[in-house]
Amino acid sequence: MEKLRYRRPQTPFEELTLGQRVQWLLIRRKLTQTAAAKEVGITQATIANIINGARSPSAETLMKLSRGLVTSPSFIMYGTGFPLSYAEPESDAQAELLQIHKTLNETNQEMLMVFARMLANKPVLSSLKREKIKPYLRPLQDT
Repeated sequence: MEKLRYRRPQTPFEELTLGQRVQWLLIRRKLTQTAAAKEVGITQATIANIINGARSPSAETLMKLSRGLVTSPSFIMYGTGFPLSYAEPESDAQAELLQIHKTLNETNQEMLMVFARMLANKPVLSSLKREKIKPYLRPLQDT
């Protein structure tokens, strides 16, 4: 059995090869190549060839990898963005909420997140962010 250890590479993700980024994602998710292949829906040999640099993923394989490893295609290809930030909407409501979020300015995005966290009974904000949006919350507390 392979021993998997998580560690962030010393080299910036942009400077790693595509294969090194895929390998890092497997380690990060504590997956062997075989387990990842099952989860992603491709063969273990395909994953091994991508990691070893013997082949580049097709567009279809890239999308399967990004969904299965919960990251963006741009992170796999170029090392840009956050490594574990990819999420595809599962419904029209989720897609609409994401579209609304993208159209808002930063303060309104933070307010939307506050409301979502309140509805989900999760911690709302750090004290720094709380002070930033406090004026916007007062009218809601008065109702």
